[in-house]
Amino acid sequence: MSLAPVHPPQRPLFWSILLLIVVLAGAARIAIIDYSLPYVDHADEPAYYLAALHLRGEYDDRGYYDGVPPGFMWVSAGARALLVSIGYSELSEHVHALRWVSTFMNLATLVVIALTARRAFAGDAGNVAGWAAGALWGAAPLVLVNGINALPDPYVYLCTSLALYWAVLALDTPDRARAYSLACIGAALAGVIFKYPALPALLPGGIAILALLRRDHRRGLSTLLIAVVLTAAVALWLALGYGITFQREGVTVRDQGLSNMLDLGRVHNNLIQTIEPLGTAALILVLLAVIAYLWRRVPKVGWVLLLSASLIIATPWLAASYTYVFPPFARYVLPGTLAVCVVAGVGLGAVINLLPQWRSAAGLAVVALLLLIPLPSVLDIIRERQRPESRVALHRWFNDSLDAGNIVVDPANEKTFNPFWGGMRLSGGRWVDWTISDDLRQRTPADWQALGVIYALVTSEQYQAWRSQPADAEYLDEMLYLRAFADDAMRGPQVIVLRFARPEQSLDVAFGEHIRLTGMDQDGTTQPGETLNFRFYWNAQTVPPTNFSLFLHLLADGDTRPLAQWDSAPGPSARPTLSWDASDETIISAPMSLTLPPDLAPGRYVVRAGLYDYTTGVRERISPSNQDSYALLTFEVPR
Repeated sequence: MSLAPVHPPQRPLFWSILLLIVVLAGAARIAIIDYSLPYVDHADEPAYYLAALHLRGEYDDRGYYDGVPPGFMWVSAGARALLVSIGYSELSEHVHALRWVSTFMNLATLVVIALTARRAFAGDAGNVAGWAAGALWGAAPLVLVNGINALPDPYVYLCTSLALYWAVLALDTPDRARAYSLACIGAALAGVIFKYPALPALLPGGIAILALLRRDHRRGLSTLLIAVVLTAAVALWLALGYGITFQREGVTVRDQGLSNMLDLGRVHNNLIQTIEPLGTAALILVLLAVIAYLWRRVPKVGWVLLLSASLIIATPWLAASYTYVFPPFARYVLPGTLAVCVVAGVGLGAVINLLPQWRSAAGLAVVALLLLIPLPSVLDIIRERQRPESRVALHRWFNDSLDAGNIVVDPANEKTFNPFWGGMRLSGGRWVDWTISDDLRQRTPADWQALGVIYALVTSEQYQAWRSQPADAEYLDEMLYLRAFADDAMRGPQVIVLRFARPEQSLDVAFGEHIRLTGMDQDGTTQPGETLNFRFYWNAQTVPPTNFSLFLHLLADGDTRPLAQWDSAPGPSARPTLSWDASDETIISAPMSLTLPPDLAPGRYVVRAGLYDYTTGVRERISPSNQDSYALLTFEVPR
């Protein structure tokens, strides 16, 4: 029953190759760790941030997080306290920091998986088994994308892998079986505190305790009693002290859990999804591991397979109680996948063990293939997640270019202006209220304005479809086109930004070869001492060659000496003309004011506008008149 302690030779070689695998896996994870930020794309990452705020008394969750496993909320609250103390308080900063922690957890899981598979064999075969198991976990695309998020899952993977590893050690080192068995139970209970569906992690420890009970009844019985007491204490505390409530998946478990677990099709699907992340090569190695054990009946191999099988079967089976797993939600069964990695590594170790020589070299060649086979998919993930996020570009443009105001958004942008879930805020304490609508045509532009809504987001696909229909095109013509965010190089939704109100006056004035004045709003009176207010609408067909300034001059008719003037950037202060890089964009200026002199004599006056290079003073000429300014307004002061 017991297994002799294994002390594999060539430890430096094993750790050197394993370190290389960790570095390669870590490089892939670090390459995507910033994906989408500062916009938080994952739906659950903001939830745990708000849970941390709730624990710290900074947010009222209105019972939303009642009964949610506390482990990661504690971690999140601790991270919040630390980050605030060093000056980081935003959601995106919080998520970014915890993604680094999750990445470390995921890489630590890789190491534990490798150590677990290595215990099945001595010498070269054990080394190869460990390398292969670690490589499978490190290179699997679905493990990659689920291993870095600021969520409890990476913590569950590490706890589960430790439970499996310590169970193997409990069977492999009889003199320390009791300590390792209880360590298994402790790791599994820690996993449950992070996420309730981690319950299958208790099975390896239970098997190890039963083996100890059979070998040494007295020590085994006392170990079993301690394990039962620990498990019961945690269960009672969660149920009565902490307070488990049935929310979301819990409602499904309560109402349909048993029938779902008896649904063989559902269980079969989840089992397939447990193996699927590793590909065909891993399945072949799993079969080889089973064949190797049936052929030679090596006890160590048998124990590793049994302990791993408990997770491979129980994890998807329990998951069936609350979900039908498909690839985007593979995280629900990845605790079973890590056990598949161990078994696959054992399978390769069994094959290598049959070779008379060059075992390490042959094993390394296969491990290299295990890393290379998923490489195209990994590179695709990296390329996709390194693309700029359209919602970040949209939010930054809105912040720099537009006055804050209510906006109607499509469902894909429901979090873009929600700082609590999307993670981005307008500067200067400005706020944007948003309304979600699948079809803004449910109201007329005038009706939207009456409700206080100023802007609208329309998907690029919708906009093009509406443009092709006369009635819908007429609706769009009542609005002002501001800019498109429809670049295929960006990840995220492609949208068109519109404003319900058009300029009060439409213009078409060309300043030089690059900039056109397309509209103007003007109010105020022309009485001496009063103020005229202007807002300008610009377009740049090509990027201007310099940062131009705008002047407004009040001139007496026929005179060139300004009686009053205003100088500023022609657009928003955060948008100098060198940033006018989108040919379809309408740039809306900040409000500008020109105060008439109180002693303005009777006569005819003109307000002229012009652009000039402030470094040289040279003015842009207007086509086709070739003048250096444009007459915005002409008026008379009566006698």
